[in-house]
Amino acid sequence: MSFPKESKPIKFLSVVIVLLSSACMESSHNSIVKDPSGSSQNSLYQTDNYDWLVGHWKRINEGSLKSTYEHWTKKDASHYQGHGYTMKEQDTLWQEQMEFKKIENVWHMEISTPGNNTNVVFKQSSASDTSFIVQNRLHDFPTSIHYYHADDRLEAVVSNSAKQILFSFKKIESKKDEISTSY
Repeated sequence: MSFPKESKPIKFLSVVIVLLSSACMESSHNSIVKDPSGSSQNSLYQTDNYDWLVGHWKRINEGSLKSTYEHWTKKDASHYQGHGYTMKEQDTLWQEQMEFKKIENVWHMEISTPGNNTNVVFKQSSASDTSFIVQNRLHDFPTSIHYYHADDRLEAVVSNSAKQILFSFKKIESKKDEISTSY
């Protein structure tokens, strides 16, 4: 379909208006919100409730030779604790401890792994009722961690500018089901 020459500026203007209104809608999503203390602040955070993390999770998108798990508990309203690990039969191949906690009105994720003398700290950059992103641009990999809850799954995307890895987890009943549960 072709347009007469005089309608091209109108078409261009329409595209600009749509793009600007999309940007405004996105901006209003990240508007001023009240934190639990009642003070207003410019914030990307839409929630302080991350209870959807809590539970025993088994990774469902990896090969059959190993199994990866995450176990999350809620310590209090501003502190969640996680343990991630990969097993091959009865051997632990890899593990990490995760603390997701609110410090001075900002959520942080601190990750410690055996053999590393220093923990890596990520600061929350955005959140919603079912997701959050934490970032540390000074870390080599990952620089960004995105957790989200979709249907009955827990998804985690770890990434930097060169690569990303998706961890897709399904909830399991308890730790005793880890070795015997297959998906």
